[in-house]
Amino acid sequence: MWAVCALKSGKYATGSADKNIFIWNPKGERLVVLKGHTDCIRGLVGLEDGSLLSASNDASIRHWSETYDCLREFHGHSNYIYTIALNPALGDVFVTGSEDNTIRLWSVSQGALGEALSLPCQSIWSVACMDNGDIITGSSDALI
Repeated sequence: MWAVCALKSGKYATGSADKNIFIWNPKGERLVVLKGHTDCIRGLVGLEDGSLLSASNDASIRHWSETYDCLREFHGHSNYIYTIALNPALGDVFVTGSEDNTIRLWSVSQGALGEALSLPCQSIWSVACMDNGDIITGSSDALI
């Protein structure tokens, strides 16, 4: 497993190199398999409304409904997406980091928000968002 997140329903989701997302109940029983990504799942985020975002090495992000239908795909990165994080200080915004040396801001409802932000490194391995909306990155150049 390369990614895990808790869902509002009390269930949890996992994603891995087999390109699948599994939904589990609190007893550890697998309930659902979500298919659609064409490469490894690297990041998962549960949203307040019970839906789920997934980020993948296929350079896409998918928005899954609470009933596990794929509602939308987001495209913009040109290489593996390694990380995803919510930025609730900015509304329905989330941030992704990629092997293409960029981070991108997205709105769940509106899609891409502006241009990608390039960093002076090859890969963005992790992103986190502070309460004030600032974004923190961990990258392949060993800097934060």
